[in-house]
Amino acid sequence: MDKTHTYTYFSITSNGEIDHRSLVGYEKGIFKPDDITRALGIKPFKCWQKGDKRSNGTQFLF
Repeated sequence: MDKTHTYTYFSITSNGEIDHRSLVGYEKGIFKPDDITRALGIKPFKCWQKGDKRSNGTQFLF
């Protein structure tokens, strides 16, 4: 993949609901960042998926 000097910022979020822990993604609203990367043909600088650990040790629930 060629590198460019153009930046585009956007986010794709899971469908879910907010509870006492934060946004909790619905099962059908959870996707794999690699699938989005392949579909768009661009690589993100940062990405997270459900179950990844935050710096404080808690898990992303979306």
